[in-house]
Amino acid sequence: MTRERWRDVKAITADALGLAEHERAVFIASRCGADQALCREVQSLVAAALKATDLFERPLISTAGLHAVLTEAELAVGSFVGRRVGAYQLVAEIGRGGMGTAYLAERVDAAFEKRVAVKLIKRGMDSDAILRRFLHERQILATLDHPNIARLLDGGATDDGLPYFIMEYVDGLRIDVYCDSNQLSVSDRLNLFLGVCAAVDHAHQNRIAHRDLKPANVVVTRGGVPKLLDFGIAKLLDPESALLTNTATGLLRPMTPEYASPEQIRGEAVGTSSDIYSLGVLLYELLTGRNPQSSMGRTPQETERSICEEVPQPPSTGVDPDAAMRRRSAPEALRRRLAGDLDTIVLTALHKDPARRYHSVQLLADDIRRHLNGDRILARPESTAARALRQLRERRHLVAAAALGITALLVLGVYSISTSRRADQPVISSIAVLPFASSQPGGDLDYLTEGMTENVIRRLSRASGLKVIARDSVYGYAGGKSDPRQAGRDLGVEAVLTGRMTRQGAALVIDAELVDVRDGSRLWGDRFERPLADVQFVQAELSQQIASRLRLRFTLSQRQRLAQSGAASPEAYQLYLRGLYFWNKRTAVDLRKSVSYFNQAVQREPSFAAAYAGLADAYGLLTEYHAVPARDTYALAKAAAERALALDDGLAEAHGSSAYIKQFYEWDWAGAEAEFKRALELDPGYATVHQWYAEYLSAMGRHDEALTEIRRAAEVDPLSLIVNSVQASLLYFARRYDDAIDACHRVIEMDGNFPEVFEYLKRAYDQKGLYADSIAARQTRRRLVGLNADLTPALRVAANATSPREYWTARLQQELAESKAEGLRPFEMAEIVGQAGDPSHALDWLEQACSDNDFMIMTIRVAPNLDPLRSTARFRALLARTCRVGP
Repeated sequence: MTRERWRDVKAITADALGLAEHERAVFIASRCGADQALCREVQSLVAAALKATDLFERPLISTAGLHAVLTEAELAVGSFVGRRVGAYQLVAEIGRGGMGTAYLAERVDAAFEKRVAVKLIKRGMDSDAILRRFLHERQILATLDHPNIARLLDGGATDDGLPYFIMEYVDGLRIDVYCDSNQLSVSDRLNLFLGVCAAVDHAHQNRIAHRDLKPANVVVTRGGVPKLLDFGIAKLLDPESALLTNTATGLLRPMTPEYASPEQIRGEAVGTSSDIYSLGVLLYELLTGRNPQSSMGRTPQETERSICEEVPQPPSTGVDPDAAMRRRSAPEALRRRLAGDLDTIVLTALHKDPARRYHSVQLLADDIRRHLNGDRILARPESTAARALRQLRERRHLVAAAALGITALLVLGVYSISTSRRADQPVISSIAVLPFASSQPGGDLDYLTEGMTENVIRRLSRASGLKVIARDSVYGYAGGKSDPRQAGRDLGVEAVLTGRMTRQGAALVIDAELVDVRDGSRLWGDRFERPLADVQFVQAELSQQIASRLRLRFTLSQRQRLAQSGAASPEAYQLYLRGLYFWNKRTAVDLRKSVSYFNQAVQREPSFAAAYAGLADAYGLLTEYHAVPARDTYALAKAAAERALALDDGLAEAHGSSAYIKQFYEWDWAGAEAEFKRALELDPGYATVHQWYAEYLSAMGRHDEALTEIRRAAEVDPLSLIVNSVQASLLYFARRYDDAIDACHRVIEMDGNFPEVFEYLKRAYDQKGLYADSIAARQTRRRLVGLNADLTPALRVAANATSPREYWTARLQQELAESKAEGLRPFEMAEIVGQAGDPSHALDWLEQACSDNDFMIMTIRVAPNLDPLRSTARFRALLARTCRVGP
């Protein structure tokens, strides 16, 4: 068979194996046409590939079968031993894989003597895809320079076009054979393994994931130096790199199953955490002499299921006499040596959830060094309660059993700390989580401390019968210098949680304490020492302990969500926290930063529902704050909210985002109310949704309900400036102007530098005819937001006006003068022009506000300043139609 003929056979075969069985015959016939010999060759090769393994329900197996057949075919072609490649002659074959063959080679041009390894692509494997992968490996090796990685020396192509690369020749033994043949002790094996970690960490620092870490790819030299080989299926993690990334899916999804991570087996996106899992398998084997999930006697499907679902036994439980002897130890002594730290280190690396593993190879290596030095490791063994809940979640297809199991766990007291409380101690029904203090105020920990505080608040607020003060109210106590008991008395709660966060290298130390406000007693306290990347898990653990200490009541779904530690990678989660940090600042500049961080978070973790919800809210506020037109944010906000709901229908934030979009962008009133109610059902303490729902009810003219709802927001967020200001605005729309003015003054007493309250105060003064006071409020707001606040002639006329027409005419003159530098807001212009006595032009402005989705257009039914327009046919027609962005 000629090379060209073989290429055709192989290409058609590979494509055919990627199809369903019933589609293959028609496909092969159409591709081969009248060439019956070609058709027979392809059919024969397909049959051989399918026969090469027992079962072919997964693409992985088909790949293995295809490689087996192609290897046999290449053997028939003949060896390259004796051929010259560049300045080297191939002396002997030293290894082969599915894609290429490695040869020992010697320099033959007499320049100097040197032995190297030459990797040459297999004959018959030179399709475009395989060539790209081969060249991709060569380019990856060119970027790496580390003493524990075999170095790339040169590369090129043979005379007949087969690419090759020349590497450092590593004369030694694969790492497991080296360890056993030299009967290395556990400590010696760990020190050797640290060299492998250094190599993998170097690759990760260069944004490269190896994806095929196993004993055969680590060779130890005669001098005892481990060398990492074979980057054939490595993946570049930097999407902006000029190098090709290898994101093989479907049929060609190469891996070694016994060393592959669960996410590799499932065909999901993989990164550095997958390499950490494979390092865990390698370490398990070096310590015990066996694979944590042995495939012996199992079908391929059983092996894959085991990797994805079965938690491996601790290394210390499976020591046999032979393994102990090869480690210079007695069996019982080896068990004791592995128990404790080493069990914890290995099982942390082998966690099924990538987010629960070590979040970098460096952290894994650091814990091994701590163990070798006799220091305390950072990883912590999984608690009995957490393990039980995880096992139930991993078997979520057994819904009834899971429900019974969780119920039983609760009866037995999963949260065992609660048993230490005095039986006569009063139940806590209200709590404030004060902002966690940072050891570096104003530094890079600020976003972590804010994220920790907000996350714990949100988790606890789901409890039935517990009042949890919301974020805005507690942030007046930031800095950790407030007396907790006084803060608790100010906020009207019975207990206060305080915390302090310290960074020590790549680790976080979090000290937390729960204080009874009534008598100052310490209800609970603990210290959490975790890797920096584990912050999301600490939040879950801390919330569970508080829930236990307070004996809080949760529904089954609420308790599961309380225990949920998050599905985001550490990198994505920290980007999410940064997004929240800037979103909470509520300025146009900061909202743009939050959009950037939320976008980065979902790019890193496409299944991160909370980040999508944050993205939707950031887009919404950008338009509400007049920073970006609705036409530019609507589609983005809607897509983000829908994605969040698709990923997690039980996420209150996602339903709140969806409600906001339906209300503001779409005028889908029934849909918005349903989403608001669902969000509050999931999280009764969600102050922001209480606020948005109150604004919705006000816009519908349901003023009493609106005021009831905003009072609920104030109950959980009593010191929130925006919640209290919105309460003033709702009183204004309910035409209770004196009450609105009083409410505004209460906010000003809380913080006289909050700009929005002066907008609502101005509007209430307008309706009362207190024009001088209105102009003063207007100019105060302008000063606070950085605009020119000089008192112009037009404003002096307005302040001294004796009639509404005079006042509004002067206001219109001023707005037009300021518009040259600041632009105009259509809804506000409609109000001013209408009050100034020009309803026709006012309606033009109102039409523009509707077209632009000006945020205030929502209030068209209830806005007092639009009263002069309400009797016109144009206004009634406008009210009857839908003002919305999008189709």
